Amino acid sequence: MKKFFNTAGACQTDIHYYVERPLGLDPVLELIHARKYFTHHAPRQSGKTTLLRQMCARLNEEGRYLALHINVENAQAAKNDVLQANEVILSSLKYSLKEAISIPIEKFQSAQSFQSSISGVQQCLQEWSSASKKPIVLVIDEIDSMVGDSLIALLRQLRAGYDLRPHAFPQSVILNGVRDIKDY
Repeated sequence: MKKFFNTAGACQTDIHYYVERPLGLDPVLELIHARKYFTHHAPRQSGKTTLLRQMCARLNEEGRYLALHINVENAQAAKNDVLQANEVILSSLKYSLKEAISIPIEKFQSAQSFQSSISGVQQCLQEWSSASKKPIVLVIDEIDSMVGDSLIALLRQLRAGYDLRPHAFPQSVILNGVRDIKDY
């Protein structure tokens, strides 16, 4: 297939023209090694998601971290329904874990077992971080698409687990989107 320019989402390097940005990853990796939680934002179609997906793949290949990339755009419809938003996020986490690891997923408690709790995402991440032999790096993509109570609840759950990192919560969390959500 002939390569073409992509204007509709993350690049797939086998079919899209793509400019490698090897130096763009170094500052992100430094923050991960320093166990930071941080935001990553830039305009649409600037390569944010492509860069962070490649980073997750690289981290998983190197074997030092368990890197998970999720997209929470579907949780936008939940607005103020925290349980529904958690269900969407937990489903994304389960899929991401399945794609990222080569060991049997049974070692990790099913994400769906946490969905009936307001703090289900926090509980899931605590369990998985405790079960993993490697520190977890979590990329949450399209975080700025979430609104209302569901966004606040997710941010509070991440904050509640922050002090438990890296052994009982993700070592690093990256909130990726178009808008900076630090004010929340």
